[in-house]
Amino acid sequence: PLVEVQLPGELSTFMLARTFNYNGEPWRFDLFGGSRAARSKSGSHSVALAQKKESASLLPAFRYVDTAPGSSLMQLAAKLAPQREDWSRMQRSLLEMVPSDHVVEGTLRLGVFDDVEGPAHPFKPLAVDGTALALCPNDGCGFLKLEVALAIPAFRKHYEAWHAVQANQATEEQRELVAKDKGPSLMPAQALQHYPRDAAALEEAHAAMQDRLRTLEPTGDDPLWVYRPLIGGGYQGQRVRAVPSADDQVHLPQQRSQAFDVAGGPLLLGKPPYDKENLLPVPEQRIATVATGDATAAFLSQCFGIQYSYTGFDDRSGADPQMLHSKGMLVVVPEQQWPAAFSDTDLACSKEDLKTLSCWTNGRDRGALPRDILSTGSLRLKDIVEPGRLGALPIDELRKRNMDTDGDDAFVYAGYPKLAALISRVMFDRQARRGRQQSFKPPKTATPAIEPVTGHYQPGRLAEIMSLKRGQRITSAAATLASRFMGQPDDLREAMARDMMFGTYDGIERGLRNGLRELLEEQVRDPQVLATLRVQAREAIERAHLPEAREAAALLHAQLLALAADPAADSAAPALPEALAEA
Repeated sequence: PLVEVQLPGELSTFMLARTFNYNGEPWRFDLFGGSRAARSKSGSHSVALAQKKESASLLPAFRYVDTAPGSSLMQLAAKLAPQREDWSRMQRSLLEMVPSDHVVEGTLRLGVFDDVEGPAHPFKPLAVDGTALALCPNDGCGFLKLEVALAIPAFRKHYEAWHAVQANQATEEQRELVAKDKGPSLMPAQALQHYPRDAAALEEAHAAMQDRLRTLEPTGDDPLWVYRPLIGGGYQGQRVRAVPSADDQVHLPQQRSQAFDVAGGPLLLGKPPYDKENLLPVPEQRIATVATGDATAAFLSQCFGIQYSYTGFDDRSGADPQMLHSKGMLVVVPEQQWPAAFSDTDLACSKEDLKTLSCWTNGRDRGALPRDILSTGSLRLKDIVEPGRLGALPIDELRKRNMDTDGDDAFVYAGYPKLAALISRVMFDRQARRGRQQSFKPPKTATPAIEPVTGHYQPGRLAEIMSLKRGQRITSAAATLASRFMGQPDDLREAMARDMMFGTYDGIERGLRNGLRELLEEQVRDPQVLATLRVQAREAIERAHLPEAREAAALLHAQLLALAADPAADSAAPALPEALAEA
């Protein structure tokens, strides 16, 4: 039996360590979870609308007796979550709740591929004329044969409804089933917060706002219908579900390329959240649409996609078969467009899409995976993406925006060349100053969940759940701080940045400061230690970025030189320049 616990208020170690009685039995809820445990995060509207109620966090609970060593549940958990870090994946791999018509069970022939450069990838679906399309599996996204997708009742119903609507033969029920186009998407104000004001871009924004005001109407019960265009300007674009392209072009379906086909010019490609410069231009020559004769864009105009979860057994792994779990997006491909070299494959995906495997106790050795896996399990449908909503984006453009293709939406804005030119100039200058950027994403850890001595599965995940909540609080505070900082005028931001940098990131190194303090407290000053500190002070001058930091480092070095000339002397502190004293 499985129940779900709604957490009362802020999560704590005391709360997680407790059991509760339900139906006369003790239950615990410190085992597994997922995104539902993180539902208390504030939405973007909460700043403007105080009455918006936050969703409560939820965690699955299990009978205490079912977590005893050797129980059936623990044996299953050892197969599906062999690492302690897998606790958050159990929501999708085992505990996912979908309607009965959103799942199909059976045997699938899986093909798992290494992530390689698009042109070199062996798997590409075909155009109607048999040429390869500019699509390939990559981290988060794969391909599924249409005949397999049609075995899922909900997908078949949706597929038939869409085609009936296209043929103008749909029933009322089928018309209701097909998603209504929500129209253009407004650019959020946060997308522009990283770029300075520019006269030409402001003039363009003013013209866009005038056009927007002519058609602006109240939208349902949304009290922010005037506020949104006021703070974001009149920029309008289209939402696409991102899939990886196998070349350096953006391939847009016909349903999402009308504005570009009319206006041309560079295309602005954005991905929320805009905590960094995630709105960047793509040159016009790298945009491919049906109007330009692009076969990939034509395919995207007609193909379905699904967001899925799969859990099953590796049928070829022995008498006690291993279990595996994968998830992501799948582009549905008709049989005649499936590559002939992989005719014996039903589902093609990236090795990165395989999230858990029973033998992955100490790490995820994806390099050891075979190309072909025969698996019996359940394929579950999380979302259906209709034709015209998928957009193929170059892998390098995805990486620039920290974008995944397992269900992330991208936004494209056409017809704003002045804004695109401004962003291009600013980013060229910033990249020249920044040089090569390092990723701040920490490496993934792998901690075995099975006790090596007893062989028993260790079920408690209190530490991992609390780490998740602490991480959410930190990132939420950082996001709020960044948003408020970016909302200040340019001059004030510049002054704040200099104040934060000087003495913190650009100042006296801790080792040099502590060494000086120890030296000055000594009765007899060691000349060798003084010489070492003098070298460090000279290096600090070379490392300094800000003029104030360089001037302070030079003064310190001069003091150390004076101290070296007469170690017994206690020279008076030099008078600081007025600008440096104010810093």
